[in-house]
Amino acid sequence: MLQSCARIIKCNTLVEYFCSLHSTFKDRSHTGDIKVDEDIKNSEWASDGVITCLQYNPDQNEIAYGSSDHLVYIRKFSPEGSQMPLLNTLQHDGEVTALKWNSINKQWVSGSEDGTIKIWAADGMNDLIQTLSEKVAITCLCIDSVNGAIVAGLQSTIKVYDGERFRLMQTNVGHTDSVRDIIHIPERSQYVSCSWDKTIRVWNEWKQVKKRNASDKDKNDIMEVNVPQKLAHTYQDDLEELGED
Repeated sequence: MLQSCARIIKCNTLVEYFCSLHSTFKDRSHTGDIKVDEDIKNSEWASDGVITCLQYNPDQNEIAYGSSDHLVYIRKFSPEGSQMPLLNTLQHDGEVTALKWNSINKQWVSGSEDGTIKIWAADGMNDLIQTLSEKVAITCLCIDSVNGAIVAGLQSTIKVYDGERFRLMQTNVGHTDSVRDIIHIPERSQYVSCSWDKTIRVWNEWKQVKKRNASDKDKNDIMEVNVPQKLAHTYQDDLEELGED
């Protein structure tokens, strides 16, 4: 009996993998190559380049992935290959390095080596909403799970953009090499980043502050805060507290 199947991308080709003795894949040859059935060889290509990042949109049951061919591919997700049609492709001018689904604002957010962060509509033709241009490659992205802010790694710098008006709200400086990943911990109101400089750093999150003396007409207006944030904590601090070198 076949167990539940999953969808994987192997050698840039969409194939099905069944966790059973009836696996789609055959035995490996002495060279380490995977022999596949003829119908697998003729299946649809996932992309024309290396797959660099992957993200799932639970709101619309879509899967998207970025590629070195400068494109983001969006497909309807299904464990059945015949039910994973290509819905759209989104264009960058360089290798796509990061991709996130903004569940707060219902938008796709992609970053690239071309130094841009692009925000795309989720419906229809995924029209481009905004382009944020930087002078360096985008190394990673994170979405603030409270306010939908876009947290981006730009080499050794971390920048936070308002998720609605896309204005720069916070700049975090402290890493000395490329930032490779960022997560948001809403319970602690902090962002955590890791870098090729061999450090993990903790930063205070950017907060949207409502005006306290606002009239009933503009109570929902947001006061912008754009100040450099001090480093909240580093992994090195823990080692020092423990008395380790």
